[in-house]
Amino acid sequence: MLPPRSRLAPSLLVAFLGVLALSCGLFFGFQSGGLTDLAHRWNGLTPDSPPSVPRNQITTSPDGFTKPSNTSTKPLPKGITNIEGEGGRGIHRMVLKNGIWYPVYHPGENLLATLSEHPDPDFVPLGTPLNVVPLSIVSASPPKGREGENYRFDCKAVGGTPPYFWSMSLDEHEDVFQLDPSSGVLTGSPAQPLSTGLRITVADAERAAVSASFTLVITPSEALAVETTSLEPAVLGEPFSAQVTAVGGFPPYRWSMTASSLPAEWSLEPQTGMLSGTGMTAGDFSIDFTVTDDQNSTATQPLVLKVQGGLEITTRSPLLPAAPGGRYTQQFEAAGGTAPYSWRVTSGSLPPSWSLSTSGQLTGTAQGESLHRFTLDVADAAGLTFSKTFNLAIRDALIVVPSREKAGLAWSAAEMAQAGFAAVMLTRSLSPEQTGQVIYQGTGSNTVDRSLFSGSTLYYTLWGMPSAGGEAVPYARAGTVLLPLAKNTRATPGRTGDPFADHVATFQPLTPGGWGHSFIPSNVTGPPWISSSLSVPQTYSPANAPTDVASLHTRAASSGQPVSGSIVLEFKDNIIENGPGPDFSVFENVFFVRGNPANRFMEPAIVSVALFEGEWHRFPIDVVPSTGGSIPDESSPGYYASGFAGRNATTGDDPTDPTRSGGDAFDLSSLGIPDLTWVRFIKIETTGHAARLDDIGGQPVKHTSATSALSGDNTSGFDLDAVSAVNY
Repeated sequence: MLPPRSRLAPSLLVAFLGVLALSCGLFFGFQSGGLTDLAHRWNGLTPDSPPSVPRNQITTSPDGFTKPSNTSTKPLPKGITNIEGEGGRGIHRMVLKNGIWYPVYHPGENLLATLSEHPDPDFVPLGTPLNVVPLSIVSASPPKGREGENYRFDCKAVGGTPPYFWSMSLDEHEDVFQLDPSSGVLTGSPAQPLSTGLRITVADAERAAVSASFTLVITPSEALAVETTSLEPAVLGEPFSAQVTAVGGFPPYRWSMTASSLPAEWSLEPQTGMLSGTGMTAGDFSIDFTVTDDQNSTATQPLVLKVQGGLEITTRSPLLPAAPGGRYTQQFEAAGGTAPYSWRVTSGSLPPSWSLSTSGQLTGTAQGESLHRFTLDVADAAGLTFSKTFNLAIRDALIVVPSREKAGLAWSAAEMAQAGFAAVMLTRSLSPEQTGQVIYQGTGSNTVDRSLFSGSTLYYTLWGMPSAGGEAVPYARAGTVLLPLAKNTRATPGRTGDPFADHVATFQPLTPGGWGHSFIPSNVTGPPWISSSLSVPQTYSPANAPTDVASLHTRAASSGQPVSGSIVLEFKDNIIENGPGPDFSVFENVFFVRGNPANRFMEPAIVSVALFEGEWHRFPIDVVPSTGGSIPDESSPGYYASGFAGRNATTGDDPTDPTRSGGDAFDLSSLGIPDLTWVRFIKIETTGHAARLDDIGGQPVKHTSATSALSGDNTSGFDLDAVSAVNY
C-alpha cells in the first residue's frame, strides 16, 4: 500500500528516512512507473515543498517557462555537445537530443535523500556531478528504399566520448552500400529489391562500442497492391471459387482474410489467394483480403462476396448516422423470395436499449458517440434466408470542435455518398438563419476553419452536392462558441478552453480499481501534474499519486491472459491540428531509479488517433535491440525508437512546446493519411511483454518486469498523466 501525501518532516526525520531508504532499497515496493510519496520523502522532497535544486543563467519567457536553447552556454550532460531543446530547472533540468530527453545532473539517491527545502528553484547543491550519458545508438530502423533510387540513412548516436567511428556488416550485397566511418551516413544505389540483415557498430574515442541490428529493405519499383477489385456472385448451394491477385512487391505472396460474419464453409488458400467454398448461407459478406510479400510489406483490399439465393437485403451499409440524444428509426428492406419477411440479429450488437422488430424496423435513442457493427438475417415465408453486416455510427452528421482562433469540422464522406451526394459544401454564418460564406467544397471528410475571433459564436451548414447536378441540399447544421484558451491551466467549463484532453471516452484497464482509477477523469485530463506549491514538476520525483496519474495495466504474453489496458481521450474545447512539426505530446511518469539518469524506468504504450471514435490510425512502432552497451534494452530510451509513449519524463515547462516540455511528441503527418487535417480522439494501449511485434523489423517488444510491472493490476503498466495538443 502506498503511503499518503504529507509535508516533509524536520531535517532529522529526513536523515532518518534517507538511512532507511538505503537499508530497505529505494527501488522495490514502489508504484510501477513512478516514485511513491515515500520516495518523495526519501529524496528530501514532498509534493507540497519547493524543489531543492546551481543558478544557471536561465532566461524566462513571459509565460514563465524556461526558453529552449541549442547552445552549450549552460551545463550539458557529458557526451552531448549540442541540443534541440531544454526544460526544467536546477537539478531537474533536462535537454533534448535526437528526440530523447536527458537529465543534466546525476544526483544519485544519497544527494536526493539529503536535499532540504530551498527558496531558489534553480539551486543545485555544490559538487553535484553532471550526468554521463552512456554511448548508445539512437537511430530508428532504416527506412525502406526503392530499387533504382539512391539510398541514404543517417546513423545517430549519443553519449560516450566523441568523435565516433562507425562500421557495418551486411548479410548480403555489401558491395552496394557504403558507411562513412566518421559521419555514420549509409548510402547506396541498389539496382534490385533486397531484404538483408544490417549490423551497425559505433565506437567512441575511449574505445567503448555498441551495436544495433536492423533489417535493410529495398522494395521493388512497383508497390505491392491487391489487383482484384470485385468478386463475381456465388450461387447458394453450388461450388464456387475466385482468384484474388496482387501486383508489385517482392514475391512470393502470402494471403489472409478477415471477415466478421463469413460462414465457416469458405476458405482462402494462403499461397495462391484462391477463395473457395460451397455457399450454404445466402448473404453479402464483407471480406478484407490482405497480401504480404517476402519483405513483409502488406496491402489490403475490402471486397464483398455475394451468395445469391433468390432473396437479398437491399438496404445499404453503412447506415446513416444516429444523432446523440435523438430518436432513430431505420426500416430494413429486402427483395426477392416470398413475403412476408422476418428479421433478426445474428451477431454483433445493437446500441444499448435499441430494438429490431421482426418486420425489420430498428428503433432507439442514441446516447453518446460510438460505432456499432451487427449482422442481420432476413427470412422469407418459404424459408429462404439472407445475411448482411451493417455499420451504424452514433454521432452528429456534422461535428464542430472550437479551438484557438479556429474550428475543426468533420463529417462522413461515405455517409454523404450513400445519401446520393457526389461532393459536399460547408458554409459559415453568424446566425442559424443565414447561409453565410463558403469555407469548403470537395469530396473530403474534414477541414479546419482558421482566422476566427475568440469569443465569437459561429454556425455551420453541411450541404450535399447532387451527383446529377442541381442545387445544393442542406444536410446538417451545427454551431460553436470560440472560447478563449487558458494555455497552461485547466479550462473553466463554458468560459475558457485549454490545449489538453477534456473527456475520457472509454477506459479499459485489465483489473478494475487500480491505481488512480477512482480519480478518473480529473487525473488524466487537464495539464501535466504540478503541485500547487511547486513551480514545476520534478524530474527525479515525478507525478505518482492516484490524483495525478492512472495506471492502464499490462502483462507478459506468457501469462495466457489479456495483456493490454487502454484509455481513449477526447478533445472537446480544442482540436489537434495536423500542422508543422509534432502535433501533440503524451506525458507519463517516467523516472530514474535511485536518482540515476542512466537507469530509466519506462513502461511503453502505443498511440492511435481518430477523427471519429472507432476509426483508428495507429502510429507504427519500432524497437532497436542493441548489444555491447551498458544499459539493458528496457532501460534505454533508444530501444523504444519510434511510435511509443512512456520513454521521456516531463520537464514541467510549456506542455504545448515539445522543445521544452519533455514527454513524447507525435506528428500526425508521419501517419501518411491523405487529407487528415485534425483529430479529436487519442487512444493509448499498453504493450505487454513479448506480446506484440514492432512494425519495422518484426521484433518482439520488451517491457520491464521490475516492481510487479507486469502483474496486470494495481500500478502495473503505463501511468497516464496528461495529453496536450501542440498545434491547436
